[in-house]
Amino acid sequence: MPSAKRSSSLLMHDPSQAAQEIERAAPREYPAAEHCAEQVAGTAILVHGLSDTAFAMRDLAQSLSNQCYISRTALLPGHGTCAGDLLAVTHEDWTHTVRYLTEQAAREHDRVVLLGYSLGAIATMTVALDENSPVDALLAISPAYNISTMSSARRDSGHTALRHGSHSSLR
Repeated sequence: MPSAKRSSSLLMHDPSQAAQEIERAAPREYPAAEHCAEQVAGTAILVHGLSDTAFAMRDLAQSLSNQCYISRTALLPGHGTCAGDLLAVTHEDWTHTVRYLTEQAAREHDRVVLLGYSLGAIATMTVALDENSPVDALLAISPAYNISTMSSARRDSGHTALRHGSHSSLR
């Protein structure tokens, strides 16, 4: 049996591919596409789901880049290493990371878009619903929120930017 395999049915990653795996898992910035010239629409922060990495958001980030957004894929704490590292972090760590990235994007551009999948959707929704949130648009894919929680958030008059923003596109 090759040394890259354990005696159980679990396979270890090929050590000769470590650099490529790290590169794929790492957070990345996708600049606005060349056809956008100087007309950057804003910054989009994309957040992956539980036990995933920034790599999972690459296709969406590239699509938003083609729509003239600077797109940044996040890597949440405890992810991109080994599964045991998830035991050392909390949802507050994930939310803090998204909040930090959102505040950074707001300092750099007038328009901030958050996009999250599963766990990332929960973290982005939490940040978007913060009082004085700089978030202009939110796309939450497969969040584990119940409907009554979000209904209550929509009724809150302090979050009009999310309720009255454009629903037809991110522009």
